[in-house]
Amino acid sequence: MTTRPGLDDLMRRRTARERGSTDPTRWLAEMAAPSMVDFALMYVLDRVLTGAPGGHEDVLRLRRTACAGRDPALTALFPEKEEVRWRRDAPAPRALLKGEAVRLAVADGQGAARLAAELDEPRLAEAAHTRMVLLLPLLDDGRLVGAALLLSAVPLPGHRLEALAEFARWTGQALGAGRELRDRLAVVAELERAALPAAETRRPGLEVAARLKEPLDGHWCTVLALPAGRTGLVVGDAGGPGPHAAARLFRLRAQIQALALTEPPPGRMLDLLDAAVRQEDHGPRDRPVGCLYAVYDPATGEVQLSSAGRITSVLVRPDGHAELLDPSPAPPLGTGHPAYPTRYLSPEPGSLILLGTRGLTLVGHDLLGVVPPAAEPPKLTETAEFTGVGGLSGLCERLLKDAGGGALALLAAGLPAPAHRPPPGSPPAAPVRRPGRDGEFVGRTTELHEVRRLLEDARLVTVTGGPGIGKSRLAAESAAALVHDFPDGVVGVDLSAVRSPAGVPRPVEEALRETVGLSLVELTVRRLLLVLDGCDGLLEPCALFVRSLLRAAPRLRVLGTGRQPFGLTGEHVLPLSPLGLDAAVRLFTALASPRPAGEDPADVRRLCARLDAVPLMVELAACSAPAGADAAALAGRFDALGDFAGFGDEAAAEAARAAVERSHELCTDAERLLWARLAVFQGRFDLHAVEQVCVDERLPVEETLRALSALIDKSVVTSELGRRGRGYRLLHGVRGHGAERLAALPEHATLPARRDAWLAEAAGHDL
Repeated sequence: MTTRPGLDDLMRRRTARERGSTDPTRWLAEMAAPSMVDFALMYVLDRVLTGAPGGHEDVLRLRRTACAGRDPALTALFPEKEEVRWRRDAPAPRALLKGEAVRLAVADGQGAARLAAELDEPRLAEAAHTRMVLLLPLLDDGRLVGAALLLSAVPLPGHRLEALAEFARWTGQALGAGRELRDRLAVVAELERAALPAAETRRPGLEVAARLKEPLDGHWCTVLALPAGRTGLVVGDAGGPGPHAAARLFRLRAQIQALALTEPPPGRMLDLLDAAVRQEDHGPRDRPVGCLYAVYDPATGEVQLSSAGRITSVLVRPDGHAELLDPSPAPPLGTGHPAYPTRYLSPEPGSLILLGTRGLTLVGHDLLGVVPPAAEPPKLTETAEFTGVGGLSGLCERLLKDAGGGALALLAAGLPAPAHRPPPGSPPAAPVRRPGRDGEFVGRTTELHEVRRLLEDARLVTVTGGPGIGKSRLAAESAAALVHDFPDGVVGVDLSAVRSPAGVPRPVEEALRETVGLSLVELTVRRLLLVLDGCDGLLEPCALFVRSLLRAAPRLRVLGTGRQPFGLTGEHVLPLSPLGLDAAVRLFTALASPRPAGEDPADVRRLCARLDAVPLMVELAACSAPAGADAAALAGRFDALGDFAGFGDEAAAEAARAAVERSHELCTDAERLLWARLAVFQGRFDLHAVEQVCVDERLPVEETLRALSALIDKSVVTSELGRRGRGYRLLHGVRGHGAERLAALPEHATLPARRDAWLAEAAGHDL
């Protein structure tokens, strides 16, 4: 393993400060579990540990060298230093000897037992059952020196598999060479080095130079090739030195590379990275994570940019004057910032963009001091001639020298004239709607990205969820975001008003002709996205129609919405949950402004929680709020008057009721009866509660269970997994509709007592 000049001295200095485990496999185990997988078990060949020469014996002798995981009882089953013996001709060891990973998507009882026998680990059979199993070879120059056994309760995404494979590769090299702590730090350095682009990079309409100082400190930068000739520029600070920050650096880089292919605006990109960082396990010494993402489009000369944390972005105009592009950056990643904004810039031809992980200095000017109050921004005469001696690379070298001590990642990008500029005096182009930035589409960043990801592999994707959950809005925003991915167009069709099975094709054909000038027959050779909204009323006819379309048009993609999926082979379903509470608060405050002076933000959160963060209910509550009413008063109205009467006007109440009524129409008599009885529960309930409170002669146990299953399938009842098993809930509006029906039933007087008896029995239990 080679390192860059000067890196050895830096590693020696770090070694003196960071004394820790000298075993590379322990580093790998603690890196992987529990932040990436549930359980990690490391093996090393005896001959590697003892230094004995390798042979060709039929049995491989290995020892467990490190074990880490979430469950102490599980790790206790595999004591370290114990010997295991693997037969060379067994399938798993044979694959490892070839340098191949062994992966079981979900290990059933038979598969787990077979693997346990091959690895001489009888206790592994129970531990691996129902888990994903990943067995990675640790190789040195192509020779097996050890293995890493990883278990995960959930499937691992592609970027995480890549990170684990990279860690295993460097750990194997460290084992084979006998390098201890020094190699652990070298692994970190190599990971960071991999994130640094070439010294100079040419992209369409753009010249970029990159430099990295103090490579072990977690600073990094990269250049991405995006579709249509666009270029992505990334500068980041993973939060300090050491293996943990290096692992985060690698994950962020892999996530950005994967997400960039879907072309999200920079603000949306940081939203997704923020969610990823918040899901990590954080230690008390973790530092904030900074990142800047910019996209340059050579066709228009436009630059889109968003930053989090202390990342410096400077625009140097052709005359040498400099200004900060983002003088007030948003908080670092991982802080749960509501939404990272995207800035849209049109720099002059010949401008220069400097991006750095901390303050830049040049020719005596501190670029962090460039603030709006200055009457005349500093003029950096040297940068005006960056095409002179040394070009961009020479400029980067001078910037690093002037920056003094400390780590720094730096990107310098020179912008030539754009490929096209509108002639002077021409009218401005119509503004482009950017999903999630205009209007009040908030809190669905992950779902929007997931729709796009699913449509890359699946021809049919269905967004499901209860009334008012935001299915139609997500489909519309997804269609807007995907318009450039389908050369033959994106066509949306509302099927909610169709009542006859024979009438399903007509609105689709009309929408095709009006939007893209095509007939149904012409779809057979077109790459087009068809968005079918509101397929609930005629689910079976819609499913048959969609199946026929997909068979006849192999390049067609269909995005559907409904309370339940079509049930077709190959269909991918995306269940939609209520908004997160923070997103619901943002939605409410955006629509209900101006808010009363002195309103307590905690009251707004309580109101949104009372509405179960259902987007439609939050919107109606915000838009119908009486003048001067604060959030506490609005929540009190719902507590006193019910789910519908609590709205500020009758129109809002009727809109909420109509959204739920459609679901009621699609239910059988038994399902409607159970719906009404379930409204007696104010919060979460379990299956035992349903049997104890809702079952009687009119609704026997078997009928109750069938009705409950159907209500879950139709997104009337929300199913969720808690600490003590699966539970259920009726969301706002659905519960209110059931309560109105329950009031007309004779059992409305007795069900509360049965519910209270169940509550007394369940007291102290976490549902």
